[in-house]
Order: sequence, then structure tokens, then C-alpha cells
Amino acid sequence: MDYHAYATPFFSYNWMHTTESGDRDFGMTVRCKRLLLVFKDSGAEPESQEHTIQNRMAPGHESKRFTILGFGYVS
Repeated sequence: MDYHAYATPFFSYNWMHTTESGDRDFGMTVRCKRLLLVFKDSGAEPESQEHTIQNRMAPGHESKRFTILGFGYVS
């Protein structure tokens, strides 16, 4: 992508929800062991606010291991 003098989309087949999308959502069925979600918000949030985030195992999976490798945030 860096070989061009013009902007080449990094994720050209992305899915983006807009105000015109209404209540349509994104869904998929996938068979996998792990799933990584890479996303970005609109960047139109003018103020920082306090958020409480809770991660817990789904019922019936409490005995399984789960590791959070990192977090990122923008203040």
C-alpha cells in the first residue's frame, strides 16, 4: 500500500454503520477457536466520559482460562 502516491484503503471491504443504515446490523456465522475484532469509532465524541467496563465469562464457562493481552484508549 505504501508503493502508491495516492491513498489506498487499508480495509477496503469493511462494514460501516452510518445514520442512513437505520437499525441494520452486521452479523456472521464463523467456525473458529479465536476471533479478533479490529474497529474504530467515529471520532465525533467531543468529550471524555467515565466508562465502566466489565469482562466476565459466559455462564457455564467460568472454569476456562481467559487472558487480556492489552487495552488501548484515547483520552
